[in-house]
Amino acid sequence: LMTGSNSNRYFEVGYMGNDGAWYVSGLCFYSDGTFIEYLDGVQVDNGTYSEVSRGNFMVTVRMTGQAASLDGLFYETFALFDLANGPDGAVIAYAPSGVCP
Repeated sequence: LMTGSNSNRYFEVGYMGNDGAWYVSGLCFYSDGTFIEYLDGVQVDNGTYSEVSRGNFMVTVRMTGQAASLDGLFYETFALFDLANGPDGAVIAYAPSGVCP
């Protein structure tokens, strides 16, 4: 689902934190249903992901990690992934950024 036809796929987003600093968050999805989350290049969580529901080119994806579990929305047409893990739980939009580090 999240890797397309590849063995893995990396999604990334940059955002400004509440402290005014710039952060880069990354999500590496693997075809075996696992993921690794990065913040500024450092691994901060890992776990599994699965499809919860599907409709009109949008897929709800549940990410169950060691630190947190969240549902995100994957837009198949644009390959964008919205997840509420920004500052204060804000939704941020991850875009594909190649293969995993």
